[in-house]
Amino acid sequence: MYSLIVFLPILGSAIAGLFGRIIGARASELVTTGCLFASAALSAVAFYDVALQGHNYIIPILPWIHSASFAVDWTVRIDTITAVMLVVVTGVSSLVHLYSIGYMHEDPSRARFFSLELTIVHGASAWSVPASMASRCSSTCCCVASDCRAASTGASIR
Repeated sequence: MYSLIVFLPILGSAIAGLFGRIIGARASELVTTGCLFASAALSAVAFYDVALQGHNYIIPILPWIHSASFAVDWTVRIDTITAVMLVVVTGVSSLVHLYSIGYMHEDPSRARFFSLELTIVHGASAWSVPASMASRCSSTCCCVASDCRAASTGASIR
C-alpha cells in the first residue's frame, strides 16, 4: 500500500503519456485524476496508521547488492513526518490537478500536460519519502545503523 502512494502517479503518467493519443484526452484526464486521488486517499490511510496509531514501516522496493551474507536493498521508510508530507503533497496536488482539468479544457495536448503533471507529482511524493539503501547481514555483529534503528524503534519491515 505504501509504495502505491509513490508509484500510482507515475503509473498514471505512463498511461496518459504513452497511450494518450489512443485513449483520448478525456480518458487521460480520468486516468491521471483517478491515480492521483487514489494516491491521496492512500496517503490519508497512511497518515492514520503511522501518525495517529504510531506505527513505522520500512518497505523494501528493490534488491540492489547481495553478496554472501551482505545485502543492500532500496527501501522506503514511512514515519510520522513522511506521512504528513505525503498527505500534504498528494492532497494539494490532487486538488491542483482537478482544477487544471477545467482551465486546460481547450488545450489540444491535454494528455501530454496531465502526463507531465503527474510526473512532477511523482517526483514530489518520491522526494517526500526518505528512501534509503538499507543494509543487513545474517550475523548480529554486522548490524548497520538503519536496521539497528528499525529494531530499536519498533519499525516493522514489510
